[in-house]
This record gives sequence, C-alpha cells and structure tokens, in this order.
Amino acid sequence: MTKTGKVRTVPKIYERRLWMMKPLTEVYGRESDETTPGKLLTGLIRRAMMEKTGRQVAVIIDEYDAHCLTFYIPSSRSMPCAK
Repeated sequence: MTKTGKVRTVPKIYERRLWMMKPLTEVYGRESDETTPGKLLTGLIRRAMMEKTGRQVAVIIDEYDAHCLTFYIPSSRSMPCAK
C-alpha cells in the first residue's frame, strides 16, 4: 500500500502503463503481440525511430522513474543504447 492508501498490483500497474501509452499507439500503431507495457514501449520506439521519422530516438529516464524499467524492458530484451 502506498502513502496515499492506494493498493498497487502488477496487473493494475500494467493496465495504467498501457493506458498511458494509448495516445502514442494512435500515432505510431500497435502490433497484436504487444501485450505488455515493455513490448508496447519497445514497439513504439522502433516504429517511431525506423518507420515514421527515419531518425534515431533517445529515451531519457531519470532516476525517479528508473524503477519503472522493470515493467517496460526485460533485461534480456533491452534495446541497445548509445554511450
């Protein structure tokens, strides 16, 4: 339970993350196999980068939101990053 009294479960967090990315799916589309926030975010980044803009995409996640990466990108499927 959080300080505000909200109970957060993984399914609820997944549902909220998918809902938050819905406007991006209207712009960049969504594949049928993108059923988790991680798969959807990865697909959105790939489509934005390769299909729509033809440019590289930078994803910046500050330390406050770093814990969210466990919901988005499993370590075995993380996208390469430039250093």
